Amino acid sequence: MTSQGILGRLKREKRGHDRAVERQLDLPDRLRTISGYVSLLERLYGFYVPLEMRLKGVDGFAVLALNLDVRRKAPLLLLDLLALGCDQDAISAGGVVY
Repeated sequence: MTSQGILGRLKREKRGHDRAVERQLDLPDRLRTISGYVSLLERLYGFYVPLEMRLKGVDGFAVLALNLDVRRKAPLLLLDLLALGCDQDAISAGGVVY
């Protein structure tokens, strides 16, 4: 199966899980205010940093041709948090100060 075929199947099969996560994160309410949005980005950043670090160390991951470096979310979330005025040291320590 090609990497595109794998990604398509993954997207289809996880659709219900994605919706459950959206409900659990309470996206509509979190997107109403800047502080809610920052809180959401902080939670996502706290999730993606360790996940991406672990995926990088998985043997055979490169065989899937999914180019993890291009797909990384943590650096983009960090840029968003900084653009919203959060303190880099606080983000690195696991808390966001803005």
